Amino acid sequence: MHAEVILLKLTDKYCNDKSAGGVVRLYHGNPDSCFEPVYGGGRDYHDYGNAFYCTRNFEDAAEWACLRKTIDTAYVYEYEFHIPKDIMPKVEILDFDDLDTVYWLSALLQHRVDEDYRAELYDRSMAFVEKFPTNCDKYDIIYGWRANDRHFAIIRDFLNTLISLETAKKAIMYGNLGKQFVVKSERAYSWLNDVNKPVNKTVLSGAEYKSWHNGYIDKDTKGRADYDDIAAEARKLARERDYRGTTILDLLR
Repeated sequence: MHAEVILLKLTDKYCNDKSAGGVVRLYHGNPDSCFEPVYGGGRDYHDYGNAFYCTRNFEDAAEWACLRKTIDTAYVYEYEFHIPKDIMPKVEILDFDDLDTVYWLSALLQHRVDEDYRAELYDRSMAFVEKFPTNCDKYDIIYGWRANDRHFAIIRDFLNTLISLETAKKAIMYGNLGKQFVVKSERAYSWLNDVNKPVNKTVLSGAEYKSWHNGYIDKDTKGRADYDDIAAEARKLARERDYRGTTILDLLR
């Protein structure tokens, strides 16, 4: 992506404050009361690898913070992500809005599938990643959808040729879990809040925690039901018309 395009994208799409460089207000949900983002301190098997996962939406962060049923308190941390003006044109951004959905699927398969996957599915997964490469490690910032276990049920069905690519693309948008703003590179971590400025933290507990937790469960449940419906309809049409759409085998030829 050319420098001027990156600059335009940063200021128009991501930044809340367009003066003196770019400022992006970020929210991160976490059950830890003393959380601090540290480069390399994440987990390799998250959607886009080891990184700091945030959102520009408080509500999404609150739902993500309150996923666990076994606790009743979580926190939403608020950050100001400052991109220095002299650095802004040189920022490397991977924005999945700009790419075909197959590259998002490839990123998930690259980071969240291991060799314990059934042998045939693992081989197909790696062949798919090779055909549609997504090297997340070379970017400062990644912007894309959040995935959960429901998305991997869709991906398994796609790898098993039970649904087409067209059906998978529709299904992954159901039960929208929100977009992630991912701080990926070491230098991008340095653009988080000034150490002298305290990080705002919102406590979610008791009934409020339960409300956010139930909201996530309702959204996910609806997404699963919607997927069951669209997958059943796709299989019905395939039987009637003897056409299943674009399968994983078609893509790997």
